Amino acid sequence: MRTRAAILLAALLAAVAACASTSPVDVRLSIPASSPFAPGSLTAILVTDFHDQAPLPDFETGRALGDQLEAELARAAKGQVGRVGRARVPAVAGRDDPAAWKAAGEGEAPGTVFLAGTVSLTARILKAVDKTQPDDGPFDLAGRALVSKRRWTFAADVRVISAATGEALYQRTFLEERDYIELDKPAEFAFHELSERVRTKLYQALLGTASLETRTLLRR
Repeated sequence: MRTRAAILLAALLAAVAACASTSPVDVRLSIPASSPFAPGSLTAILVTDFHDQAPLPDFETGRALGDQLEAELARAAKGQVGRVGRARVPAVAGRDDPAAWKAAGEGEAPGTVFLAGTVSLTARILKAVDKTQPDDGPFDLAGRALVSKRRWTFAADVRVISAATGEALYQRTFLEERDYIELDKPAEFAFHELSERVRTKLYQALLGTASLETRTLLRR
């Protein structure tokens, strides 16, 4: 009887082991992006200076974003990208005004679009508990020091506007934030780091570029 019970127990344990999941594995996949534009429908992209809603004294966020977009899109789109200066669209760069955009696009080839919108780069000082210091428990906040950190926030409202009609063909609002312990971190450094995330998402929409994403694979 004991021998039979032992055999049944061993069989049960073997079955459980066979059904148990192994450790999950993270894999990197190239995910094709879906673009709102049909292939070949955009013949030229004219990048403008973005209208800065929170100008900084020592850094031009709107112009810097336009410079980056023009340079990187030009490499990817193989010469189909140009730049529109402030002299041409000074009053409409940050506005949703189809008539004004249509006037600015007069004479452009079919399929030409403006890449425009508004942008802001702002910072504020926050206080937080210094988690590197020892404490007597989660409620012993009085005995723990506070540290300051600067939170930079980058916001961009991006629009792709038809030069033929002045209507927005695509619009998306982006918001990125990051905290820095270094209170003297310059605005230009924060801009390059935060705008990189925005540019990556924007290129996926404009050019249909693939993105590398992590997926967890569960194996049995």
